[in-house]
Amino acid sequence: MKKRILLATDYIKTLELGWASGQFVCNHCQVNLSGHRYILHDDKSFCKKCYEKLFANICSKCKTPITCEFKDLSCKNKHWHDKCFRCSGCLASLVEKPFAYKEHQLYCASCYENRAGMKKYEYKGRQWHAECFCCKVCQKLIGTNSFVPRADDIVCVPCYEKQLGQNCPRCQQMVKRGGIIYKNTTWHRDCFQCSHCKESLANKRYTSIDQRPFCVECYGALYAKKCKECKKPITGLDDAAFIAFDQQHWHKDCFKCSKCGTCLYGRGFMTEEGNVMCPECCKEV
Repeated sequence: MKKRILLATDYIKTLELGWASGQFVCNHCQVNLSGHRYILHDDKSFCKKCYEKLFANICSKCKTPITCEFKDLSCKNKHWHDKCFRCSGCLASLVEKPFAYKEHQLYCASCYENRAGMKKYEYKGRQWHAECFCCKVCQKLIGTNSFVPRADDIVCVPCYEKQLGQNCPRCQQMVKRGGIIYKNTTWHRDCFQCSHCKESLANKRYTSIDQRPFCVECYGALYAKKCKECKKPITGLDDAAFIAFDQQHWHKDCFKCSKCGTCLYGRGFMTEEGNVMCPECCKEV
């Protein structure tokens, strides 16, 4: 049988997991992103450090960058941490509440009324008289109650939940906020579970098989290819690259010469009776 030298790089494949974008290098510093948290910006991947250095806005209140751990709230080209987005008068949080922005200061509805001498509300650059600040559906005054923006209208929370909200496909209850979108459907975080072990997948990596989500551990045990060398699943948990040759699979670090143990990842190799060997050892056989 004639021997031929093959390149391991010709057989590198990438797992298409639900948590991987296929890009594993930071677009700015080129650091390897495999197994690390990253951020997409204009369809480009960045490590957390580079993203915050290049794109993070500066909070108008505390003058520090708004990093990935915080929500970035904005008004009239100004930005705030969610913890800094407070009324200049009473210091109450204005997150998801009506507010006014006047002379570079934020105000809650009550403080702004007292300051300006008239009742009106402001949200994303639009203003309403107090008697006009009504739910589009039921026409009831919203005042300082919570509401949901819908296109150019505002809707009170009860009307939104009754007419416009989405039910979780598992428990059939309303998903009010903080849900997880999977296959164009909104789930409660506790209801979005691995199809096998039933553990919550919130804040975890997962993949999909036959339109069903699986945690990495269950995917590895049930569906993943097994490494010929170490017999463990190839899940992409540490590195999404693996070697596939002649219906056999290896982790890249397990792809070694069967005689001398030299790693063959990215190198030439030969086959001998079903085993892979470096060219040097193969000459001795």
